[in-house]
Amino acid sequence: MTVLKMGKPEKIYNVFFFSMGAIAILGLFVLLWSLVSTMIVTKSYELELCFTSECLVNAKKIYKPQIDLLFGIVSLAGTVATIGGIIVAVHTYMNNVSTNALSNHIAHLQVFQDYMVIELSKHDRLSISSVDVYGWYNSIFTESVQGRVRVSDSYKQSIQSINNVILQSNSESQTAENGSFRYKQHQTRMTSTLNDFGINMGFHPRNDYFEIEGQVLALISSINNAFCSNSEVIHFEQRQYI
Repeated sequence: MTVLKMGKPEKIYNVFFFSMGAIAILGLFVLLWSLVSTMIVTKSYELELCFTSECLVNAKKIYKPQIDLLFGIVSLAGTVATIGGIIVAVHTYMNNVSTNALSNHIAHLQVFQDYMVIELSKHDRLSISSVDVYGWYNSIFTESVQGRVRVSDSYKQSIQSINNVILQSNSESQTAENGSFRYKQHQTRMTSTLNDFGINMGFHPRNDYFEIEGQVLALISSINNAFCSNSEVIHFEQRQYI
């Protein structure tokens, strides 16, 4: 996706004012040079000062190129001013869009964080210190700062990875004999996968771990239902290995 980038305001204004100044100085220099040259060639400086209609008509004929040049300079300056005004207006608009996008990002992040705190309070084995709220939010909404609140494909893949761990452990538990399911290998896989998007479970005894894992999966499902309900995020399979 192509992103339009604007220069810094100081550069834009400097170029604009420099262009206006250059046009004014160069235009006045050329105009004065032309006036002086015309006066010398036509010796109009020897004529008496006169404001009658005939005198004004004659003066207009003599200095018509200079008059046209003056209007040309004014027209060019007006064009530059118009273009500069458009650039400044576009820059202001983009700044406003960026500011609004950032404000929406902060507001949405705050809603996410508040919801997270409420949901964590429902699980006695989980705490806010074990969850990277900002990292989790950013993994879901990777373009939120730009004002686009869309569930990322990478987050959907992360959820799929967790579900794959569940499916693998379900399969291993079905083929295990006499309670030989190796829960520590499962714990290592699941802990590593959850670390990737900001949840630190750590390692615990078997029963404690499965209880904590259940609460973590319930928390993730709750977040997904609240913030990703229309984004085709899969639901977790039932754990058959506990």
